[in-house]
Amino acid sequence: VSRRCGLPDFAGLVDALCARLGRPMDVDERELFDNKAYDVTLGLIENRIRKLPLRNAVRDVLAIQPDSDLASHQALLQLATSKAGRLRLVTTNFDEAFQLATYSGSRLFDYAPYLPIPGSSWNSVVHLHGGLGNSRDADGESLVFTSADFGRAYITEGWASRFLAEMFRRTAAVLFIGYSVSDPAVRYIVDAFAADRSSRDAHVAKAYILAGALAEHSERDARTWRSRGIEPLIYDTRDGTDHSLLHETIRNCAKKYRRGFFDRDSIVLEYGSRSPLGGLEPEAVSQIAWALRDPSGHTARQFAALEPPAPLDWLDVFENKGLFTLTPESSVGAPLVGALPSYRSE
Repeated sequence: VSRRCGLPDFAGLVDALCARLGRPMDVDERELFDNKAYDVTLGLIENRIRKLPLRNAVRDVLAIQPDSDLASHQALLQLATSKAGRLRLVTTNFDEAFQLATYSGSRLFDYAPYLPIPGSSWNSVVHLHGGLGNSRDADGESLVFTSADFGRAYITEGWASRFLAEMFRRTAAVLFIGYSVSDPAVRYIVDAFAADRSSRDAHVAKAYILAGALAEHSERDARTWRSRGIEPLIYDTRDGTDHSLLHETIRNCAKKYRRGFFDRDSIVLEYGSRSPLGGLEPEAVSQIAWALRDPSGHTARQFAALEPPAPLDWLDVFENKGLFTLTPESSVGAPLVGALPSYRSE
């Protein structure tokens, strides 16, 4: 997510740190880096050059510039705020983008290893792997980015795994944004709740992820995520490495959430009176089809009562999508991705 404001991903961080320190990777480090074992690579580099120089360099590399684009961070803060005003967002990034992004409510921050209990009173942005905005950790001792740090956070001291285990036990759903299958943070996070998921008696939150994939690889990547117990909401990355569809989706979702247009009725009210053959994007048509799969029939009654009435063109859409043959039982399993606007708004 922070790549939009000019910061590197994990691989880019390793490269930037080596350049900043003037210390190229040696043969063993380069081999691990090429195999995407970035946390292990950084562990070897830290052992070679000492801890403090590396952590000071992290602060320099991840500094937010004054002209940085923080609109997606602002949108995520909005989406992570409940109607009751509670902010519940967890980030594995170290940067201060969430501190600097515009936000209308009050903001509290919790930094590893001093994490809250993710219960009903939780109301903060949690920096699960530490953060550069933590005044209690000026030397970056608590930042989690080497293999030794991950081992301490998830195994020997275990504060990260305990927080995640409680979060998955105490919440209904969790949405991951900005991760890849190979991301070491996801690997540890998934391991933290996989054991509970295998137990029938344990409550484990439903997990979703906004995941990028090329169209020809989307089914394969979706299977990979599902094998890890996470339901993917796939977006196309054919537009390049900047993941513009992801950012547009986040920002559109936040805009609709802020206006109250994020439930079935509001989708019908916004799009139902417009022809699907004229000025509607395919995603809007998909959202209407998803909304009308409401098993209670309430949304269909709202659609039938629209003023001005819905154009007859919708009948062909509903027939093609099988809506005329729905039963209350079959209508529940609508694809969740249909509820996510991923188009470029006017």
